Amino acid sequence: MLQALETPARILVADERPVSAMRLETTLISAGFRQVRSTTDVREVSPLYEKWPFGLLILDMHARAGDGVSVLRQLDPALRRGDLVALALVDGRADGLARRALDAGAAGVMTRSAEGCEALTLVRETWAAFREAALSRRPS
Repeated sequence: MLQALETPARILVADERPVSAMRLETTLISAGFRQVRSTTDVREVSPLYEKWPFGLLILDMHARAGDGVSVLRQLDPALRRGDLVALALVDGRADGLARRALDAGAAGVMTRSAEGCEALTLVRETWAAFREAALSRRPS
């Protein structure tokens, strides 16, 4: 599993709350992730993917500027190919929205209240599983 972490993660945090986006970005960078960017406008996610293909997306599902489920649908080809993995960022007990995000291709759900270690653990586990799956798809 450690080999799966050798490939540097390109992570995009898309959260309309600037303080939340910066806190998560800072947490990830402090933990050793070096290629982390953030945006506060979920409408920028698809164009950013074209310019800077990230492997992990943390997506605000509650953004007023755009529907997180629609963003996941736009990225569906990359999600299905295994080029991208997404975590849905939700407020508290947003079970219905979390379920819609999972149905649209998100690999997991992170609550906005997840702090430090909890958020970092979820990101590391998601990235490791994603890389492990990518490595297993490579021709021998």
